[in-house]
Amino acid sequence: MPSDFSDAARHARAAIPVPELSMNAIRSRAGGARRRERTRALVACAALVCAIGAGAGLGAKLYGGVNVWLFGDKAAIVVSSLVTTSSPTASQLREVIDRATFPVVLPAGLPPGAQAIRILYAPPDRPTSITIQYRSRRSSFTGGFTLMDSRAVNTDAALLPPGTRVGSVYQWTVGKETVIVALGSMSAGEVDRARAAMLAASPRATLERTEAALPRIAVLGGFFEIADRADRLAPAQGESVLLDRSYVRWISTLAKTNAPIYDRRTIYLSNIPMVRGVPDYSKATVHWPKTVAVSPAGVKAIDAMLAASGTDRNDCRCELLVNRPGAKTYRIWRIPIAAAEPVRKYAVDARTLAVTAVP
Repeated sequence: MPSDFSDAARHARAAIPVPELSMNAIRSRAGGARRRERTRALVACAALVCAIGAGAGLGAKLYGGVNVWLFGDKAAIVVSSLVTTSSPTASQLREVIDRATFPVVLPAGLPPGAQAIRILYAPPDRPTSITIQYRSRRSSFTGGFTLMDSRAVNTDAALLPPGTRVGSVYQWTVGKETVIVALGSMSAGEVDRARAAMLAASPRATLERTEAALPRIAVLGGFFEIADRADRLAPAQGESVLLDRSYVRWISTLAKTNAPIYDRRTIYLSNIPMVRGVPDYSKATVHWPKTVAVSPAGVKAIDAMLAASGTDRNDCRCELLVNRPGAKTYRIWRIPIAAAEPVRKYAVDARTLAVTAVP
């Protein structure tokens, strides 16, 4: 589990005016989903950004999705649907930004090594709100920002459903955007630095800086530290996917049934009920797009590599970086969880499934 999990969970719990977005509960309800280290680590962090997070329909009306009210340094939300993407790549972030109803100025002035680890937005087609959770590669910093179309902010208390819980926030405007940060989720100094940097920045500049820090690979679970190592190892050619050890246990079964590995980083939540004045995400209807991360042929290549290398599938203590630079070959890196152990690289012939250790 990432080393910053305890601090992140403590900060999140202290700042949350609504229940946690329990990804484990959601996956259990949907059925058939695997637990992953990164998912467990992000549960508390995601709760923070969901707590004060997304926009209503334009003109301060009530629409499906997320409705938010601001009263000075207080905020309240009513959530009926939401989209969340964990470990976003630059292209995924840009797609959301391009669809937004307002010029998006992304968070700036963050501590060194800060990286976006989750995006939440609503509505899916034309987001009026984008919430981003960050963590730093170099420190225990975590923080969440909600970026809203200012036209979508509700200020009419008469529209707020009775009993909706209200929480304390920092908030400011940048152009046509309203920025919201849950009180207690970051230090006052960190908030002040972010506010000053965002007020001095352009949408394009903040997007370029944010994209530069995002992984080039699709990270399907696992440890933050290994994801960083895998991102440095991944070649520029072809698409690369990082699989955590829970996938290793399933590879043999998937290979025998000619099944792919799906990319489940993006989750659509709908029919989210309000319980005791707050959203109850555990009772939401959940949908994952059937996006293939590794094809059935790729799964068989991984299975061949695991067999040839004698990897313990039930406890490999490793994660796998899979890359296909062309039609003939798969390249697979076996990255141990223990940093002192060496990384092993293999080439797998896509046609014959012959495995070769690569120096």
